[in-house]
Amino acid sequence: MPSSPSTSQYDTIGSRYAAIKKQQGSSFELAAIQTHIGNITGRRVLDLACGLDITAYTKAVEWGADRVVGID
Repeated sequence: MPSSPSTSQYDTIGSRYAAIKKQQGSSFELAAIQTHIGNITGRRVLDLACGLDITAYTKAVEWGADRVVGID
């Protein structure tokens, strides 16, 4: 199936987002997230607009979440 202009734009945005997420600063982002969400032990977590990254999923499990669902 040929790519439409919108598919091309989406793919470009996605690859730029992935490059940005690999840059330094993600440790600050994770610290801020953990501070603001508090104790999630045994809780269910919904990550809306999770994108390409599984960091939120893996960290939520590491921080004790019972179940994690990501929807992009």
